[in-house]
Amino acid sequence: ALQLKPGDPSVSSKIVQLDNLIAEQAKTAAYQRAAEVSYRDAIAQAEQYYAAKNYDAAKEFFQKAATFKPGDPYPASKITEIDKVVQAERISVQRAQAAETERQYQAALVQADNLLKSKDLQGALEAYNTALSFKPDELYPKQQINRINNSIAAEQARNQRETEAGYQRAIAAAERSFATKDYPTAKSYYQQALQFKPDDAALKSKIAEMDRLIALDTQRRQQQEEIRQKYLVAIQKADQLFTSKDYVSAKLEYQHASQVLPEEQYPRQRIQEIERLVTLAEAEKKRELESKYRAAITAADSYMLQKSYDNARNSYQEALTYKPDDNLAKSKLLEIANIIRQEQAKIAANQAKQRQYDEIVARADGLYNSKSYADAKTEYQKAMQVMPNQTYPGQRIAEIDRLV
Repeated sequence: ALQLKPGDPSVSSKIVQLDNLIAEQAKTAAYQRAAEVSYRDAIAQAEQYYAAKNYDAAKEFFQKAATFKPGDPYPASKITEIDKVVQAERISVQRAQAAETERQYQAALVQADNLLKSKDLQGALEAYNTALSFKPDELYPKQQINRINNSIAAEQARNQRETEAGYQRAIAAAERSFATKDYPTAKSYYQQALQFKPDDAALKSKIAEMDRLIALDTQRRQQQEEIRQKYLVAIQKADQLFTSKDYVSAKLEYQHASQVLPEEQYPRQRIQEIERLVTLAEAEKKRELESKYRAAITAADSYMLQKSYDNARNSYQEALTYKPDDNLAKSKLLEIANIIRQEQAKIAANQAKQRQYDEIVARADGLYNSKSYADAKTEYQKAMQVMPNQTYPGQRIAEIDRLV
């Protein structure tokens, strides 16, 4: 028609309208083909889940398939079938759950009754509560729980009384130990008391105080032990010196030990013993010195009588070594010194006379030999005056008189 009347607008509009309708039909056909494919896929998925007894997923895919073919009875029938199966399974599960609940309830009751017989109240209470959790409306577990709670309350009251009594006993024992300064024992009793009342701040403070006192006591004991060791070292050294009879050094060590531990009696006793021994030794030494002194004085006096002045002087000097301040020995030494000086002077005078005599005799002999008899006689007479006890000049004078 448009070829016959190419410009006819009504025909042109009809052709446009028909093109739109043809396109719509094609679109609808494509949609229907796609819906068929989606339907079949959903049915296939639903059948797989149904076969696997995954009914929720199967129902979901059957419902999805129904959206693609709303008038198709198959998905609806399968959904109804699934609902029946699920309902049957739900009833079966509920029955099974009820049976399991009953079983667990009875098991909890048996366990609770047994625990109650064995007087495990806490365990029985937990078991009855477990049973009650399975059947909250059951009367028997509630009655048993009430009985147990009453027993626990009575036991707690009894335990509280016992706890208070134990607490008081521990506190009393701790105070007694504290009074005697037995701090470790006091601490142990305070710790026992703390077991009865774990949150007692005063007890914790007491235990801390015991720790402080124990530390101080330990420090004091360590210091005492150090002092004791110094004392023992001094005593050991003093005893060794005492054994070796070094009484002066031993006494110093015993005095040092007594200063370290003034309350110890042993060093004082040893010092007294040393003083006694020293006194005895000094007395013995004094007697010995006196004996030696007397022997030296006796020997010296004997030598004086014998005029053996050198030996007498040595003996008097020996006597002074025993008595350095002895006036007798000193005076005797002075006497001997005077005697020796006098004798030395006499010897010197005699020696001078001898020299004079010898010189005169020598001159006389010279005159005699030269026959100067008168002069020789005069010299011999001088010689006789110098040493009257010599006989030689007299003999020579007699010979001169005979010759003359």
